[in-house]
Amino acid sequence: MIYDFEIESSKPTRKIDGLMSQVFMNCPNTEKPVYVGLNMEWGQLEALDLASVDQRIKKCPHCGQEHRFEKNDLFLRADGGG
Repeated sequence: MIYDFEIESSKPTRKIDGLMSQVFMNCPNTEKPVYVGLNMEWGQLEALDLASVDQRIKKCPHCGQEHRFEKNDLFLRADGGG
């Protein structure tokens, strides 16, 4: 499931052609980036209450294991639209 959040923030957001950035974490086993199913901008990520989302990657595409993430595990990568 993909979540697009509209959280008010005083920080400016950066969008590429109107697309939201994708939120990733690094796989703890391979250190490769894994998409966590969230799309938002930096200010929204800073304001995000993780209690409102599933904090699990059920099956990592790199190692096949389940991972849990915390806010400090997350980073943004711009969606190139393809």
